[in-house]
Amino acid sequence: MEIKWLEDFLALAETRNFSRAATQRNVTQPAFSRRIRALESWLGNELFDRAAYPTALTPAGKAFRDVATELLRQLYDARSVLQGSQKLPGNAVRFAVAHTLSLTHLPGWLEAVQREFGALVAQVTATNVHDGVLSLIEGGCDFLLCYQHPQLPLLLNPERFMHIRISDETLRPYSTCDRRGKAEYVLPGTAAAPVPYMAYASGAFLGKAVAHILEQAPRRTHLRLAHQADMTDALKALLLMHKGVAWLPESAAAREVADRHFTALRGDDEWTLKLEINLYRARENARPVVGKLWRHLVKDDAA
Repeated sequence: MEIKWLEDFLALAETRNFSRAATQRNVTQPAFSRRIRALESWLGNELFDRAAYPTALTPAGKAFRDVATELLRQLYDARSVLQGSQKLPGNAVRFAVAHTLSLTHLPGWLEAVQREFGALVAQVTATNVHDGVLSLIEGGCDFLLCYQHPQLPLLLNPERFMHIRISDETLRPYSTCDRRGKAEYVLPGTAAAPVPYMAYASGAFLGKAVAHILEQAPRRTHLRLAHQADMTDALKALLLMHKGVAWLPESAAAREVADRHFTALRGDDEWTLKLEINLYRARENARPVVGKLWRHLVKDDAA
Protein backbone atom coordinates (compact mmCIF):
# COMPACT_ATOMS: atom_id res chain seq x y z
CA MET A 1 0.00 0.00 0.00
CA GLU A 2 1.20 3.56 -0.75
CA ILE A 3 0.67 6.71 1.30
CA LYS A 4 -0.68 8.51 -1.76
CA TRP A 5 -3.52 5.98 -1.92
CA LEU A 6 -4.66 7.08 1.53
CA GLU A 7 -4.41 10.73 0.51
CA ASP A 8 -6.39 9.96 -2.66
CA PHE A 9 -9.03 8.14 -0.65
CA LEU A 10 -9.52 11.07 1.77
CA ALA A 11 -9.68 13.59 -1.10
CA LEU A 12 -12.42 11.55 -2.81
CA ALA A 13 -14.26 10.95 0.46
CA GLU A 14 -14.37 14.71 0.94
CA THR A 15 -15.24 15.90 -2.59
CA ARG A 16 -17.39 12.87 -3.53
CA ASN A 17 -16.42 13.54 -7.14
CA PHE A 18 -13.69 11.67 -9.03
CA SER A 19 -12.93 14.58 -11.35
CA ARG A 20 -12.58 17.21 -8.59
CA ALA A 21 -10.57 14.84 -6.39
CA ALA A 22 -8.20 14.04 -9.27
CA THR A 23 -7.71 17.76 -9.88
CA GLN A 24 -6.96 18.30 -6.19
CA ARG A 25 -4.40 15.50 -6.28
CA ASN A 26 -2.87 16.85 -9.51
CA VAL A 27 -3.29 13.61 -11.47
CA THR A 28 -5.43 12.58 -14.43
CA GLN A 29 -8.80 11.06 -13.61
CA PRO A 30 -7.93 7.63 -15.10
CA ALA A 31 -4.73 7.46 -13.02
CA PHE A 32 -6.64 8.59 -9.93
CA SER A 33 -9.34 5.94 -10.47
CA ARG A 34 -6.67 3.25 -10.83
CA ARG A 35 -5.12 4.25 -7.51
CA ILE A 36 -8.49 4.09 -5.75
CA ARG A 37 -9.04 0.64 -7.27
CA ALA A 38 -5.58 -0.43 -6.12
CA LEU A 39 -6.41 0.61 -2.54
CA GLU A 40 -9.73 -1.25 -2.67
CA SER A 41 -7.97 -4.32 -4.02
CA TRP A 42 -5.40 -4.18 -1.22
CA LEU A 43 -8.15 -3.87 1.40
CA GLY A 44 -10.38 -6.46 -0.24
CA ASN A 45 -13.41 -4.13 -0.05
CA GLU A 46 -15.10 -1.53 -2.21
CA LEU A 47 -14.85 1.83 -0.49
CA PHE A 48 -17.13 3.86 -2.79
CA ASP A 49 -20.57 3.33 -4.23
CA ARG A 50 -19.99 4.45 -7.81
CA ALA A 51 -23.65 4.04 -8.72
CA ALA A 52 -24.62 6.82 -6.30
CA TYR A 53 -24.54 10.48 -7.28
CA PRO A 54 -22.64 12.15 -5.85
CA THR A 55 -20.21 9.31 -5.16
CA ALA A 56 -20.86 7.88 -1.69
CA LEU A 57 -18.82 5.91 0.80
CA THR A 58 -19.80 2.29 1.34
CA PRO A 59 -20.06 1.04 4.95
CA ALA A 60 -16.50 -0.23 4.58
CA GLY A 61 -15.43 3.19 3.28
CA LYS A 62 -17.02 4.97 6.25
CA ALA A 63 -15.21 2.65 8.64
CA PHE A 64 -11.91 3.11 6.84
CA ARG A 65 -12.06 6.91 6.69
CA ASP A 66 -11.19 7.41 10.37
CA VAL A 67 -8.52 4.73 10.11
CA ALA A 68 -6.91 6.43 7.10
CA THR A 69 -6.97 9.83 8.82
CA GLU A 70 -5.28 8.45 11.92
CA LEU A 71 -2.72 6.48 9.89
CA LEU A 72 -1.68 9.58 7.98
CA ARG A 73 -1.47 11.64 11.16
CA GLN A 74 0.81 9.04 12.76
CA LEU A 75 2.96 8.81 9.65
CA TYR A 76 3.38 12.58 9.40
CA ASP A 77 4.18 12.80 13.13
CA ALA A 78 6.74 10.02 12.78
CA ARG A 79 8.33 11.80 9.82
CA SER A 80 8.61 15.01 11.84
CA VAL A 81 10.31 13.17 14.69
CA LEU A 82 12.74 11.38 12.38
CA GLN A 83 13.57 14.63 10.60
CA GLY A 84 14.71 16.00 13.94
CA SER A 85 11.81 18.23 14.97
CA GLN A 86 10.90 18.23 18.64
CA LYS A 87 7.68 16.65 19.86
CA LEU A 88 5.04 19.31 20.30
CA PRO A 89 4.15 20.15 23.91
CA GLY A 90 0.61 19.54 25.11
CA ASN A 91 -0.41 23.18 24.66
CA ALA A 92 0.81 23.31 21.04
CA VAL A 93 -1.74 23.98 18.32
CA ARG A 94 -1.05 23.42 14.61
CA PHE A 95 -2.49 26.08 12.32
CA ALA A 96 -2.62 25.97 8.54
CA VAL A 97 -3.17 29.57 7.47
CA ALA A 98 -3.74 31.16 4.08
CA HIS A 99 -0.57 33.05 3.08
CA THR A 100 -2.15 36.51 3.20
CA LEU A 101 -3.86 35.93 6.54
CA SER A 102 -0.63 34.69 8.11
CA LEU A 103 0.75 38.22 7.63
CA THR A 104 -2.39 40.30 8.25
CA HIS A 105 -5.01 38.84 10.61
CA LEU A 106 -3.25 35.95 12.34
CA PRO A 107 -0.69 37.81 14.53
CA GLY A 108 -3.22 40.19 16.09
CA TRP A 109 -5.88 37.51 16.40
CA LEU A 110 -3.50 35.10 18.16
CA GLU A 111 -2.37 37.81 20.55
CA ALA A 112 -5.97 38.62 21.46
CA VAL A 113 -6.83 34.92 21.91
CA GLN A 114 -3.91 34.31 24.24
CA ARG A 115 -4.81 37.30 26.43
CA GLU A 116 -8.11 35.57 27.24
CA PHE A 117 -7.31 31.88 26.76
CA GLY A 118 -3.79 31.69 28.15
CA ALA A 119 -0.48 30.63 26.72
CA LEU A 120 -0.33 28.23 23.81
CA VAL A 121 2.37 27.26 21.36
CA ALA A 122 1.19 28.07 17.83
CA GLN A 123 2.84 26.05 15.07
CA VAL A 124 1.90 28.01 11.95
CA THR A 125 2.20 26.79 8.38
CA ALA A 126 1.48 29.43 5.73
CA THR A 127 -0.13 27.70 2.77
CA ASN A 128 -2.55 28.08 -0.09
CA VAL A 129 -6.18 27.26 0.62
CA HIS A 130 -6.16 24.03 -1.41
CA ASP A 131 -3.19 22.57 0.50
CA GLY A 132 -4.60 23.82 3.80
CA VAL A 133 -7.88 21.98 3.17
CA LEU A 134 -5.97 18.78 2.39
CA SER A 135 -3.88 19.21 5.54
CA LEU A 136 -7.05 19.52 7.63
CA ILE A 137 -8.65 16.50 5.97
CA GLU A 138 -5.53 14.40 6.45
CA GLY A 139 -4.93 15.43 10.07
CA GLY A 140 -1.82 17.47 9.31
CA CYS A 141 -3.13 20.50 11.22
CA ASP A 142 -5.57 21.20 14.05
CA PHE A 143 -7.09 24.35 12.59
CA LEU A 144 -7.39 25.92 9.15
CA LEU A 145 -7.71 29.71 8.92
CA CYS A 146 -8.73 30.89 5.48
CA TYR A 147 -11.01 33.06 3.38
CA GLN A 148 -14.45 31.80 2.45
CA HIS A 149 -17.35 32.91 0.30
CA PRO A 150 -20.70 31.15 -0.27
CA GLN A 151 -20.11 31.08 -4.03
CA LEU A 152 -16.61 29.61 -3.60
CA PRO A 153 -17.16 26.65 -1.24
CA LEU A 154 -14.29 24.65 0.25
CA LEU A 155 -16.21 21.35 -0.06
CA LEU A 156 -15.59 20.40 3.57
CA ASN A 157 -18.26 18.02 4.81
CA PRO A 158 -20.11 19.71 7.73
CA GLU A 159 -20.65 16.29 9.29
CA ARG A 160 -16.87 16.05 9.78
CA PHE A 161 -15.77 19.68 9.97
CA MET A 162 -17.12 22.72 11.77
CA HIS A 163 -16.18 26.36 11.59
CA ILE A 164 -16.64 29.74 13.19
CA ARG A 165 -16.40 33.17 11.63
CA ILE A 166 -13.39 35.11 12.89
CA SER A 167 -13.69 38.32 10.88
CA ASP A 168 -14.53 39.78 7.48
CA GLU A 169 -12.45 41.20 4.66
CA THR A 170 -13.18 43.20 1.53
CA LEU A 171 -11.45 42.31 -1.71
CA ARG A 172 -11.34 45.40 -3.91
CA PRO A 173 -9.41 46.88 -6.87
CA TYR A 174 -6.44 49.16 -6.23
CA SER A 175 -4.61 51.40 -8.66
CA THR A 176 -1.11 52.81 -8.50
CA CYS A 177 -1.04 56.52 -7.69
CA ASP A 178 0.22 59.57 -9.51
CA ARG A 179 2.28 62.26 -7.75
CA ARG A 180 -0.85 63.80 -6.26
CA GLY A 181 -1.95 60.49 -4.79
CA LYS A 182 -4.75 60.08 -7.33
CA ALA A 183 -5.56 56.82 -9.11
CA GLU A 184 -3.65 56.42 -12.37
CA TYR A 185 -6.21 53.92 -13.68
CA VAL A 186 -9.95 53.48 -13.37
CA LEU A 187 -12.31 50.71 -14.29
CA PRO A 188 -13.79 49.43 -16.54
CA GLY A 189 -11.27 50.56 -19.18
CA THR A 190 -12.07 50.35 -22.89
CA ALA A 191 -11.43 47.89 -25.69
CA ALA A 192 -9.06 50.40 -27.25
CA ALA A 193 -7.27 51.16 -23.96
CA PRO A 194 -7.51 48.16 -21.60
CA VAL A 195 -6.27 48.62 -18.04
CA PRO A 196 -2.96 46.86 -17.22
CA TYR A 197 -3.79 44.18 -14.67
CA MET A 198 -1.71 42.32 -12.07
CA ALA A 199 -3.53 39.03 -11.50
CA TYR A 200 -3.50 36.12 -9.10
CA ALA A 201 -2.68 32.74 -10.55
CA SER A 202 -5.88 31.01 -11.63
CA GLY A 203 -5.56 28.26 -9.01
CA ALA A 204 -5.29 30.66 -6.07
CA PHE A 205 -8.43 31.19 -3.97
CA LEU A 206 -8.22 34.97 -4.38
CA GLY A 207 -7.79 34.42 -8.11
CA LYS A 208 -11.09 32.54 -8.13
CA ALA A 209 -12.65 35.33 -6.07
CA VAL A 210 -11.55 37.98 -8.60
CA ALA A 211 -12.88 35.83 -11.45
CA HIS A 212 -16.23 35.69 -9.62
CA ILE A 213 -16.24 39.49 -9.24
CA LEU A 214 -15.61 40.01 -12.95
CA GLU A 215 -18.26 37.47 -13.95
CA GLN A 216 -20.89 39.15 -11.75
CA ALA A 217 -20.00 42.78 -12.54
CA PRO A 218 -22.81 44.67 -14.31
CA ARG A 219 -20.31 46.26 -16.70
CA ARG A 220 -17.72 44.51 -18.78
CA THR A 221 -14.13 45.19 -17.75
CA HIS A 222 -11.36 45.66 -20.28
CA LEU A 223 -8.13 44.37 -18.73
CA ARG A 224 -4.73 43.62 -20.18
CA LEU A 225 -2.89 40.94 -18.22
CA ALA A 226 0.51 42.39 -17.35
CA HIS A 227 1.83 40.06 -14.64
CA GLN A 228 0.65 37.16 -12.49
CA ALA A 229 1.57 35.81 -9.04
CA ASP A 230 0.35 33.19 -6.56
CA MET A 231 0.53 35.27 -3.38
CA THR A 232 -0.69 38.72 -2.39
CA ASP A 233 2.75 40.03 -1.34
CA ALA A 234 4.23 39.05 -4.70
CA LEU A 235 1.30 40.71 -6.47
CA LYS A 236 1.83 43.91 -4.47
CA ALA A 237 5.51 43.94 -5.41
CA LEU A 238 4.61 43.59 -9.08
CA LEU A 239 2.07 46.38 -8.80
CA LEU A 240 4.67 48.65 -7.15
CA MET A 241 7.12 48.03 -10.00
CA HIS A 242 4.61 48.16 -12.85
CA LYS A 243 1.73 50.62 -13.03
CA GLY A 244 -1.78 49.20 -13.24
CA VAL A 245 -4.51 47.72 -11.06
CA ALA A 246 -4.81 44.65 -8.84
CA TRP A 247 -7.46 43.21 -6.53
CA LEU A 248 -6.16 43.03 -2.96
CA PRO A 249 -7.62 42.38 0.50
CA GLU A 250 -7.99 45.73 2.29
CA SER A 251 -5.82 44.69 5.23
CA ALA A 252 -3.01 43.61 2.90
CA ALA A 253 -2.99 46.96 1.06
CA ALA A 254 -3.26 49.24 4.13
CA ARG A 255 0.44 50.18 4.32
CA GLU A 256 0.75 50.93 0.60
CA VAL A 257 -2.40 53.07 0.74
CA ALA A 258 -1.03 54.99 3.74
CA ASP A 259 2.23 55.56 1.85
CA ARG A 260 0.24 56.76 -1.21
CA HIS A 261 1.62 54.05 -3.47
CA PHE A 262 -1.85 52.55 -4.03
CA THR A 263 -5.34 53.95 -3.84
CA ALA A 264 -8.57 51.99 -3.57
CA LEU A 265 -11.03 52.49 -6.40
CA ARG A 266 -13.82 53.14 -3.90
CA GLY A 267 -16.25 54.45 -6.46
CA ASP A 268 -16.22 51.05 -8.11
CA ASP A 269 -18.02 48.98 -5.47
CA GLU A 270 -19.49 46.79 -8.18
CA TRP A 271 -16.00 45.24 -8.40
CA THR A 272 -15.67 44.40 -4.70
CA LEU A 273 -16.41 41.20 -2.79
CA LYS A 274 -17.02 40.63 0.92
CA LEU A 275 -15.13 37.60 2.20
CA GLU A 276 -15.45 35.77 5.49
CA ILE A 277 -12.38 34.77 7.48
CA ASN A 278 -13.24 31.40 8.97
CA LEU A 279 -11.54 28.97 11.33
CA TYR A 280 -12.14 25.26 10.64
CA ARG A 281 -11.48 22.13 12.70
CA ALA A 282 -12.24 18.43 12.38
CA ARG A 283 -14.90 17.12 14.76
CA GLU A 284 -12.91 13.93 15.39
CA ASN A 285 -9.79 15.79 16.54
CA ALA A 286 -9.53 14.60 20.15
CA ARG A 287 -6.49 16.63 21.30
CA PRO A 288 -7.48 18.21 24.64
CA VAL A 289 -5.98 21.62 23.84
CA VAL A 290 -7.93 21.72 20.55
CA GLY A 291 -11.24 21.06 22.27
CA LYS A 292 -10.50 23.56 25.04
CA LEU A 293 -9.51 26.31 22.61
CA TRP A 294 -12.54 25.63 20.40
CA ARG A 295 -14.94 25.90 23.35
CA HIS A 296 -13.32 29.21 24.29
CA LEU A 297 -13.65 30.55 20.74
CA VAL A 298 -17.24 29.39 20.32
CA LYS A 299 -18.16 31.03 23.65
CA ASP A 300 -16.61 34.32 22.51
CA ASP A 301 -18.30 34.04 19.11
CA ALA A 302 -21.71 33.51 20.73
CA ALA A 303 -21.15 36.51 22.99
